[in-house]
Amino acid sequence: MTPSPLTGPFLWTLTFDGSRLASAQAGEEPRFGGGRVVWAHIDADDARGRAWIESLRQIPAEARDLLTSPSSAQRLYASGDALWGALVDYAQDFGQDIDQDAPSAQDLTQLRFAAGPGYLVTTRRRPSRSAAAARRAVMEGKRFATSFDIVDAIVDRSFAAMDEAIEQLAEDLNDVEDRVLDDETRDERQRLGVLRRALIRVHREINGAMRMVSRFEPVGQISPEAQAVVQRLSLRLDGCNQEVQSTEQRARLLQDEIVSKLTTDTNRQLYILTILSTLLLPPTLISGIFGMNVKGVPFADEPGRGFVYALAVCGVSALSAWVLLWVLDRRQPPRVEPTPRRRKRKTQPAPAEEG
Repeated sequence: MTPSPLTGPFLWTLTFDGSRLASAQAGEEPRFGGGRVVWAHIDADDARGRAWIESLRQIPAEARDLLTSPSSAQRLYASGDALWGALVDYAQDFGQDIDQDAPSAQDLTQLRFAAGPGYLVTTRRRPSRSAAAARRAVMEGKRFATSFDIVDAIVDRSFAAMDEAIEQLAEDLNDVEDRVLDDETRDERQRLGVLRRALIRVHREINGAMRMVSRFEPVGQISPEAQAVVQRLSLRLDGCNQEVQSTEQRARLLQDEIVSKLTTDTNRQLYILTILSTLLLPPTLISGIFGMNVKGVPFADEPGRGFVYALAVCGVSALSAWVLLWVLDRRQPPRVEPTPRRRKRKTQPAPAEEG
């Protein structure tokens, strides 16, 4: 069943009648009721869609305000049989293949929803990757008995995309790590900085979602389906949080490794420059003395041989400086690595023999 061409703010409307998909329309106003489950996906930037949401009376007033709110904070509320909130999601560019193109940490967006008995309304400002994946699953034969099952499927696909994005960042981090640990010195700070910024952005959204779940306080008694959605959301957040934390820790250690290698190379270069400066300092002093425009300069009256004599004196002074450095280096005491102390075992007294 293929949807009709899009002509309004309603991106698609899927109607489930029991175990079958009754209709899949795009551009037509949804009709709730009749014992069916209706999923309406709406463009939040369209004024007609916002006006339609404000006219709904099946969902709580707080849910209507959240569906059209411009705020970027993640939220989750429940009251009675209704569950609504705003969750992090990945944006999908037009023409992008969900199976082939991995999500990017730069494409984070939000998906807002309001679910209750027989209805699910979702809104977005940028194309939602998880909503598109759930809709495609429906077109391929997947069926949902309740609106909360659709919400759970959307959340599951959102976190699957987040796992894929974190895995891609981890693979890029592996490549940077291999290059840093090579024998050649490579400055990968810029590339590592891009990865760390992406990880921090993902971690920020996960922390916001975890705070949202920890502060979740339903109003009154809520349905078991809504409670199950919140519990599964909390479990998925814990898994993603552990994964992104371990990846961030690797990135920080790799940053320290890069800085350490660059510092070592800089110290080595400074050491070489110091040796060269020390060797060239006496010849520079001698050549300055011979360059004085005064009487009595040595070898000034030696025609054709004064330059050779001066050059020989400069060479001898440089050789003397090198010998002095070599002697001073040999006189330094060798470094002794501290040996780990062995713990003394506590000997217990032998038990007295009974006589």
